[in-house]
Amino acid sequence: MQSGVVVIEAEPQEAALRKLPPTYSLALRLRAAGVAPDIICEYLRIEENALPALYRVAEEKLAAAGGKLPLQPQTNWVDDGAAQGGWNRSRPTNPR
Repeated sequence: MQSGVVVIEAEPQEAALRKLPPTYSLALRLRAAGVAPDIICEYLRIEENALPALYRVAEEKLAAAGGKLPLQPQTNWVDDGAAQGGWNRSRPTNPR
């Protein structure tokens, strides 16, 4: 007799992301979602100059977990020099 619970297996990429420590998984997910770097750093509570190294480690861990690189951003953010050279969070561009 079945309990009525349906178990759905995650796709390989999602399964690999779930194997990562939360900080690395979140960094890769936010980047793939097109979130601006300063916002990612705010969420992760890290300095912006540490973000590239964090991405490198996260990508290595993802590859070791069986994930594929790179996760592609869905949106490109415009750096129009607003807010002291920061990213403009209000105007994502849509690649065509």
